Amino acid sequence: MSLRSARRSKRRTGTAPGTGDAGSRTHRAARASTSLPADPSLPPTTGWLLRGKDGRLSAYAPAPEGVLRWTEKRPGGPEWTGPELFRAPGLVPYLAIAQGADGYVQLVGLRRTPVAGGETATDVVQSIQYQSGRPMRDWYALGTPYPQDRSLAAQTGLPAAVVDAEGSLHVFVRNVGGGVCGRAQVPNGKWNKWADLKGSGMLGVPAAALTDHGLMEILAPAEDGVLRWTQETQGVKFQRAGDIEASATDGSVSSERTGRERLTHVWRDASTGTVHAWREG
Repeated sequence: MSLRSARRSKRRTGTAPGTGDAGSRTHRAARASTSLPADPSLPPTTGWLLRGKDGRLSAYAPAPEGVLRWTEKRPGGPEWTGPELFRAPGLVPYLAIAQGADGYVQLVGLRRTPVAGGETATDVVQSIQYQSGRPMRDWYALGTPYPQDRSLAAQTGLPAAVVDAEGSLHVFVRNVGGGVCGRAQVPNGKWNKWADLKGSGMLGVPAAALTDHGLMEILAPAEDGVLRWTQETQGVKFQRAGDIEASATDGSVSSERTGRERLTHVWRDASTGTVHAWREG
């Protein structure tokens, strides 16, 4: 179910721990007994600590069996519930996490599922949590830019995610050519097709951010610098912007609002480990 249609339905899909009948408990997150993944080939998940509309913090982490979540019992703590495990078979232990003004938490990942003939199906997948401590929705498959070719789909990069000023989710991945492809919701809650934003030489995971005027910007570490895409106005297609001369560690690029219509981009230098900050102009 899409974000906007889910908003209209407001149908509950589970119950809080310790409540509900046996049927609802089958859809509830299990108490986790798993350890966190230690996969040096994957960049760390960032943006994993978020505050809900009720003021409580929630923390998220990828695990081999799915997603772990901890939730404050009351705003400011000190006690927390969890970890709860939300099972997601085949999910690569990496998450892109985004939150809009409505407080909804969007979790996006990459899933690999065995299919007939010994092949593996690859999909970008998305789940949503509406309220702190409540169950997450079932994972929704967004596919990849290569729906007819499983071998190319398997080369799709890990996703980045951002929620725009209208509350719609946008997802970006590295494509086979080393550029960026994106898929976005439209106002009625449906999803556009995957779009090729072009670019080449990209390494690792892109990063997406939103200015205070609702304009999105995408950054991606590449062989010869950090690639950039921007918007002139809300709702228009992305355009390539001037690249940044830098050597950024995969997974270290992030952006923060630091002024009116201004983003400051931060990353860790791939050779020295030094943290760098950059803003246009």
